[in-house]
Amino acid sequence: MTRHATPRGRTLLSLLLAAVLALSLLAPAAHAEDAVTSVSLDAGSSLSLTYGEDPFALVLWASYSGSSAKKDVTSSAVWTTSLSSVVKVSGGVLTPVASGKATITGKFGGYSASVAVTVEYPYSKLQLQRGGENAPSKLEAAVGDKLQLDVLGVKNGLTTELTEDADWTSSSAAVATVKDGEIEILSAGTTTIKASYRGVSASLTLTAESPYKAIELSETSLVELETGGSPARLSATAQPKDGGASLDVTSKAVWSSSAPTVVKAEKDGVLTPVGPGTATISVSLHGVTATVQAVVRQPYEVLKLSPSAELHLLLSDSPVQLSASIPSASGSAEDVTALAAWTSSDLYAATADGGLVTPKAAGSSTIKAEYKGVSRSLKVTVYPTAVRIKAAEEKLSAIVEETRELPSITAAGLDDAEFSVTKLVKWTSSDSDIVEIKDGKWIARKSGSAVLKAELGDMSVELPFEVNAKPLALLSETKNLSLVIGKTVGLPKLTITYTTGEEEDVTAKAVWKASGSSLLVLEDSMRGLASAKTTLTASYLGKTVSFPVTIEEEIVKLTVDPSSLTLNPNRSKTVKVTGTYKSGSTVSLAAKMDWSTDASAVASVQRGTIKALKLGSAKLTGTYQGKSVTVSLSVKPKLKSLVLSEKSLKLAPGASAQLKLKAFYDNGTYEEVTAASLWSSSRESSAAVTQGGTVSAVAKGTATIKAVFDGKSVTARVTVK
Repeated sequence: MTRHATPRGRTLLSLLLAAVLALSLLAPAAHAEDAVTSVSLDAGSSLSLTYGEDPFALVLWASYSGSSAKKDVTSSAVWTTSLSSVVKVSGGVLTPVASGKATITGKFGGYSASVAVTVEYPYSKLQLQRGGENAPSKLEAAVGDKLQLDVLGVKNGLTTELTEDADWTSSSAAVATVKDGEIEILSAGTTTIKASYRGVSASLTLTAESPYKAIELSETSLVELETGGSPARLSATAQPKDGGASLDVTSKAVWSSSAPTVVKAEKDGVLTPVGPGTATISVSLHGVTATVQAVVRQPYEVLKLSPSAELHLLLSDSPVQLSASIPSASGSAEDVTALAAWTSSDLYAATADGGLVTPKAAGSSTIKAEYKGVSRSLKVTVYPTAVRIKAAEEKLSAIVEETRELPSITAAGLDDAEFSVTKLVKWTSSDSDIVEIKDGKWIARKSGSAVLKAELGDMSVELPFEVNAKPLALLSETKNLSLVIGKTVGLPKLTITYTTGEEEDVTAKAVWKASGSSLLVLEDSMRGLASAKTTLTASYLGKTVSFPVTIEEEIVKLTVDPSSLTLNPNRSKTVKVTGTYKSGSTVSLAAKMDWSTDASAVASVQRGTIKALKLGSAKLTGTYQGKSVTVSLSVKPKLKSLVLSEKSLKLAPGASAQLKLKAFYDNGTYEEVTAASLWSSSRESSAAVTQGGTVSAVAKGTATIKAVFDGKSVTARVTVK
């Protein structure tokens, strides 16, 4: 069975569904564990919809085992459409998209139900009409005409008036516009007029032509104008296509300028000069156009202001008179101050009546003078009333030939709020041979001391200035710093070397800065605030030196392993230094300590690695957090071989013999090391040996006597008969 959905039918259906839903709520509910046995749609097996009407709502009912009641599962179901270009479905709601057929399916609990949906347009076609007759597929009209079209909806031989309900469009709104079938033709060209209603449409092609063959201007060559001069007036005549007499269309035509900032083209062909430049003047009427070039020239080349530099005024300052003049090649100038147009971009900050600049409030404004197309501007900055001033720096230092911007000067206003007056103050130097002031900068000329003075009205501030010779290097004997949390220590010593060869301790003069918040830098000391690795930087006269800083707990004990060692020349050994914090935790410190040696010719040490340089002995000291460890070093030549005084012995029981051991080194030297060696016997029941190398025969048999020294060994065979 096919159902046709109508607005009235849907209303009755909605009431019926509501009643059924109410009854289903009163019926015993299906238990959660009951299984779905089937699903069904309220719409039956087929449904007809009309494109453009309201969406249609389906309801999917589910039946459960163990219950006679049905449950509305529309919102829980999975909905699909076989053709979304015809009808879309969402939550059981059907929206027609286009004419055609599609199958809508609702799935729930493993079951599904479907309905065949047919979508039709409300009309089989639309028919355009003009004057009660069917309109042709092509129309011709003149620019300026107005036409009226109507549209009828046709279905099953019946027609319905749709002119006001249809959507009307023009493919080219520049050629013609259309509303409710009324067409207004604007310019020559071709456009498609289309009426659409609920999926169907009808159209025709409209060709618009101008009633005129051409339009001509009274001036066809260049139109010359002058800034500040009088307007010019053009007239326009049109030549009809039918060959009639030319018509004056000056007041009817549309006038325009390609550059309104140069020249304005106004009604009735009036051209008003605005500013220097060129523009194209166009006149158009019903699809025909004519153009002419216009140029606006300046009667003068430039306008000069005096003073010409940017003005900086206090609110309490007196007004400043600006003058405007037109210079000439002969050197003379025409004063046009009174004739110029003066403007201020911010009248709240400053006014400029007749060029008289009067400060009115803190702020800035651009003062502009304009006269016959030429103009000149300057910026005016107005500052609050100042009661005192101060410099950003307390003292200055530089090297010879160095130059920099003058220091920033800040003023305090009546409300104690601070603001910059750097551009307002006047600077002087107590000794221009040492430091000179020029073009907003200071220039260090030669070594010595001077004082720079900044003045603003009756207020002033003085800055001591020291000029030094050129620095060569900023140096410090300290390389790394280790600080204990909470302890204050002095800053590392800094020495600067000048190109003259002179040296100076500048620890107190340098600018010290820490890279983080864990290190507090005081005037002549520093204090670690928290465990961290940071950087301390010192700067002076453009030179900089940095110190890696480790801030940690206090070390209460240092141990070194080994505390003594023997090395051959050019051999190295890294010692291990363990630090114990106050908290009991430990840390490896050998690479972080400051190491020194009392015999730099014998050994060197770096980051805990000791290198033997030549024969001798040395004492190496490592320091960390004020605590030290020492390592005793003996540098000996490398052992090349060991030689016994006898390679074999034959002894009678009870007899004895003395073996001597010599050590030969790679530097050609040797020494007797009998007493320093370790002696042993492979069979003490036959022959024994003392640690002094004395062999004693005990009983018949054989034994091997072994001597060990500095990692090497040598043997002798003993036979007892």
